[in-house]
Parts: sequence; structure tokens; C-alpha cells
Amino acid sequence: MRCPESPSMMIQCTITRLLFVTIFVCCMFERSASQPDFKPHIIFLLPDDLGFNNVPWNSHSVNRGKLPHLEKLAEDSLFLTNAYVQRWCTPTRAALMTGRYPFRNGWNQYSTTFAEELSSVPLAFEMMPAMLKRGGYAAHMLGKWHLGHFTANHTPVGRGFDTYFGFLLGSETHDTHNSWGKHTCNIPVTDLFNGTQPANESVHYRNLTYSPEMYGMLMHDLVIGHTNASVPFFLYMAFQNNHAPYTQVEQYMRRFPDLTPGGTMQTYNGDMAALDDAVGQLLDALDANARVFKDRTLIVVSQDNGGPARIANNVPLRGAKFGLWEGSVRNNAILWGPGVLPAGTGGRHYHGIVHLVDWWTTFAHLANVSVIPATLPGFELPDGVNQWPALIAAAAGEECFFDSHVTSGHSPVPPTCPRSEVVLDLNPEGNYVALRYRDFKIIWGKVGVADVIADIDYDCSDCCPLRRHFPATPGTDMCTAAAAVTAGSPKQKKTPDAQPDGYHTPLHPRAYWEPHEHYTVTPGALCASRASPCVFNVVTDVNESHNLFGVAAYKAVVDDLLARVDAQLNRTFNHSIDHTNVTAAQYCTIVQEAKWVKPFGYAPPPPPPSPAPPWLSILLVGKWQQPNHETFEISRKNSSTFVVTTVSCPGCCWSMLAAQTSVSPDNVSTITARGPAPECAPTPYRFMVGTVHVPNSTSLGWDEDTRFGNPAPTITWVDGASYDTAWAVWTKMPST
Repeated sequence: MRCPESPSMMIQCTITRLLFVTIFVCCMFERSASQPDFKPHIIFLLPDDLGFNNVPWNSHSVNRGKLPHLEKLAEDSLFLTNAYVQRWCTPTRAALMTGRYPFRNGWNQYSTTFAEELSSVPLAFEMMPAMLKRGGYAAHMLGKWHLGHFTANHTPVGRGFDTYFGFLLGSETHDTHNSWGKHTCNIPVTDLFNGTQPANESVHYRNLTYSPEMYGMLMHDLVIGHTNASVPFFLYMAFQNNHAPYTQVEQYMRRFPDLTPGGTMQTYNGDMAALDDAVGQLLDALDANARVFKDRTLIVVSQDNGGPARIANNVPLRGAKFGLWEGSVRNNAILWGPGVLPAGTGGRHYHGIVHLVDWWTTFAHLANVSVIPATLPGFELPDGVNQWPALIAAAAGEECFFDSHVTSGHSPVPPTCPRSEVVLDLNPEGNYVALRYRDFKIIWGKVGVADVIADIDYDCSDCCPLRRHFPATPGTDMCTAAAAVTAGSPKQKKTPDAQPDGYHTPLHPRAYWEPHEHYTVTPGALCASRASPCVFNVVTDVNESHNLFGVAAYKAVVDDLLARVDAQLNRTFNHSIDHTNVTAAQYCTIVQEAKWVKPFGYAPPPPPPSPAPPWLSILLVGKWQQPNHETFEISRKNSSTFVVTTVSCPGCCWSMLAAQTSVSPDNVSTITARGPAPECAPTPYRFMVGTVHVPNSTSLGWDEDTRFGNPAPTITWVDGASYDTAWAVWTKMPST
């Protein structure tokens, strides 16, 4: 709601907005019968770059029967068949942590260079761990952050986690924990942190522990170490697998002997097997600490986006990571919770629409905490809805409905699906638009790879051999040897549409998979703009093969979808994300020296000084002399800097910077002194500090401090400062 500019109307509008926020917050978190009598432990598992068909519960693919721990979870889980995420890494994580769509939390401003190191999600938004801690939870995080870290307040512990162990950028090697060169400075930088400190003393860093094995051990330790049953436990495990660089580990790849040795399929599925073993360590810990966790724990398995093209398997969905097709944004989510969910949940499906932002609101309901509205006008409330009543109903075998309906012999029942619309992407400047309402989805712009990405082998330019010993082979920290690993590996000959007989998916009872040759949309042909979008029934047309735009029978559907997009455009984030004043060059200088991701709490440099007024130059430029005949000369270096050089003053060497222009010829109140000049070090030098006074145009006085040794830091002269130093008066000499 936007308020008018009229003062009286603005006050009335503001009061109305505040009342609305208060009523909304109270109603959204009113305690209901669906809320458990206790606050459940919550574990959120987020595999990276997971293919839709690379999980055992959604697949007749090669990893069925090869991922026993994930299959064990799935046996007792509720399948969320219409769950959605964002099309790539950071926007998804920002949505999960804030409960707000990326176009509503500032991450439609995201770019790889800007977000990873020099900016962050605004502190105005309370993140999930801080919200849960208000409900009494102990909050822990492991793995990939990727939400900015330029101050300690923007790191995981700064945003509410009690503990954190993982990496802060978007990708790194899985053994040396090297940033892989994919960041602002494009130089190898180690990225492994314990809290806000480099984990250079960690046994995992010293031993080059393969990341899923490391996180498996850390998950185990956190669960075993949580001994207070009265304190609810939250763990956010953001796996590194299966993100590039893909690591070729023989003990996991050999579980797939029928796949091409060293090919993309064997590498990718081997990485999934390593992740599965880490899940096994988590489940073992839950069993070992059953006194605290048994029948009191929820586990959500999600993903950040669809599998990347030509490495993962998204069949039967169309497209891949970075696009707008279902293969990019549709999720493999399951919900596990024996003792929290109704008996008999295993194998049931929830066909209601769920977006990642809903977990924030749903967990707030379970923690019995209210929303603290954000301080950004128009963006006070999260976008998520409380899915818990619908999830419980689905786990008990009930279906949700978008409309009111009448059951046999009963009164009309109101709609039970809490969400009917989901914004999948909205960035008009970047030409990305995707929105689903009920069964129909509209997309246009940069829609991404349009093929169904099948399970076939490709050369793997991002595959790396695992290094188990330190130091690693010189020159391979950025996977420079990757091409030699798989170049020329034979590709399995399999058509994109070839699938085993009886192929099925739990997407929806009415789901239909269209063979590739029947597509009515070809890559790049349509979906180009608002004037020619693509519209699909994604319930019955699973792989988006029949474009309904231009079909007369669906004109009303298309018009309604366009109106909904327009309405969402009016809600786009119009504030600034948090970002540092440190330039990329300054940051890279720090990183190059540290060889580790930095900085935390690095103070941004002060803004450049305003130009000195012309009269100051007239006043200062020239030769000055003390009664003891020590002489120096002031010259103007640039618009704001005056250089002081000695004429007759052994050991004196200064530079002087006019930092304010709010001065008069009678009183120069603030000047910054830097010393010594490079040509003076390391000889003893005299450093000027204190308040500069110009009582008239012929003399100049300041407090003088004699210092020795290495150059001192920059000192700003502040009016009224007191120093235990001598007072010196200099007189301007006549010009010659």
C-alpha cells in the first residue's frame, strides 16, 4: 500500500497501514489446533544444484537403490509435489532466510560480483534463525552462506545463528576449500570459517576433508551435543554438493559401475552418494540421541534450484538451472517427521503450491512467535504463508482445494489451499518474468535452456580429482587439471526422451509427460516478451509442451495472469540493499594479502574530502618559518590536498589534507595530517596533530607531536582536541 503525499492523507494512510500490519501479524500467528503441543526440532537440508530426477523418490534413474539414507527418509515422508524455489543460488537462500521473494527483499538487484562480497541482504529483514531464537531455539548452520558478509553483522552468526561452520561465497573446491576463482578478485582465496574466524586451525582444513564427509561429521556432532530436551533445535545444512566443481571420488563413483567411468553421470551421482552418506550420519545421530530427538523432529529436504544443464537430470521437467522452466524452479521437497506428523504420513502427497518463502512463516507458527515488521515502508511483512494446517491435513490423507466445496452430506467447506499464486521470478530490468496461479503458469524473457535435460553423459570440464593430502598439487587449486580428467570420455547414446517402461512421477495424479516431438514450443521461438509470453497448464502438461497463449479458449486465463504480473510489479523492492563503500580494488588488495576471504567489520574508508576553498590555497601556499628558523613550504597537490615539504627542518616531513570546507579564513577548524611522506620513512619524523588555527593571514599554529619509527596511521584534526604537545606558531614568509 503506497501512501499519498498529502500530509493529512499520509498520516491517515500510515495509521491504516500500522493497523493492517498489527491485525495481519496477530491473525497469521494465532495458535490453532494444528499446532503441536511442543516446539519441534527443525532440520532443513538444502542440497545444491540438485536435479529433479536425481533423487531416489522421484526416479527410475540410476541412483534408485544407491542412496539408502535419503530413501529411508522418503519412506516416512510427505511429498510436496508443487514446491517451488528460485532459479539460482543466492535468490533462493535470501527467500528462505527472510520469508520474502527476491524481488521483495532486494535480491532482484543481485549480481555475482556485487552480492558475493561487497553487499548483503538488508539487516532490516529479520532472518529465520533470529526469528526462531525468539522462540527459544538453538540455531546452527553448516555449509554455504552466499548472502553477503562484508561486516560481522551480515555473516551467519550476525544474522542469528549460534554457531556456523562453512564457506561464505557461492562455490569452492570440495577439498582445499578454495574459492575456485569465481569471485570479485579472480584469485585463489581460501573460504572456510568457524563463526566469523578463518577455520585455519580446523582438523578438516588441515586434512583436506571432502566437504560432504566434513558436514556429515559436523551434523553428527551438533545433534549428539544437543542434550537439553527442553530447548528446541534448529539446523540449517546448506550442502556444497552437487555444485561445481564436481569432485570425482572413487569410493562413491564405484557405486555406479554401469556408468561411463569418469563421465558426468558417474561423477554427479557419485557426489550424490557422498551427500547421502552425510545424511546417514545425521540419522545415526538422531537415533543415538533419541532421548532428545525421537518423535519431536521435522526434517525438510529441499534444493536451491534445478539441476544444471548437461550434468544433472531434470526429466520429466523442461529446462535447467538459471531458466524459468519447471526444471529450474520446481523442487524435490519432502517433509519427514514421525511423531510430529500424523501416523501413516509416509508415501502421501501434498499437491498444494508451496514456495520456499513459506517455510519462514510456517516455522514462525511452530515456534509460536510473531512477525517483527521490517523497518522498510511497504515491505514490513513476509510473503510466506503458514502451510502447517494444510501439510498436517495432507499427511492425514486429505486433499486441499483452491475453492469452496461441498462434501457429501456436509455444509460448504472453505478453500483449504493456503496459496494459489506464486511468483517464480520478477525482474523486468533483467527480462525475467515467471508466475504461477493455480494450475497455470506464465513466463517470458530469458527463459533459459528449453530442452528436457535427460540423463546422458557429457564431457565434464568442471570435474576435479579429490585431493586427500595437503599441500595440494601446485597449480590445481582452481581445478586447472579438470579438463584432463574427462576430456574425450565416451558419451552414452541415449535419446532425451528414452525412459523405462512404467515411468511415473508423484507430481500429480493428472500429470502427463509429452514426448519431445510433440512440443509446441521450440527454444527461442516464443516466450520473448509480455506481448508474446508462454502459458502452460503445469499440472497436466508437466514438461510445458503446449503453449496456451493465443488459444481462444484460454484468453481469460492469459489476461488474468498478465494482470497478476502487473499487480506484483507494483510491489517491487524500491530500497537499497546493504553494501559497503569499499571498492573492489581496495577489497582485492586485502584479499590478496590475506589469501583468505575477507573482510569482516572492515571499516569503509571515509568519503573523499570536499575540495578546499580557493581562499585556503591563497592562505596556505608559500614558505613558513618558526622562530627557531625551522622552515617548510606548503604547495597544493590537488583540490583538497596540500603537501608540506621541509626547507630547513631535519627530520620533518609531512603532508596535509584539508578535510572540511566549513571553515573561514579566520579559523581553519579541521585538517587531516598524514605522515611521514614516503621519501621520509623510516627516518625519525615530526608529525602534526591537533587543531589548526589561522588567527590571521600571516601565522599558522598547530599542536606538534614528535614521533619516531614506522609511519603512524592517518590522524584527523578535530576542533577542540587536547594533546600533551608543544604549541608552535609559524609565520608566513614574504614571497620572493
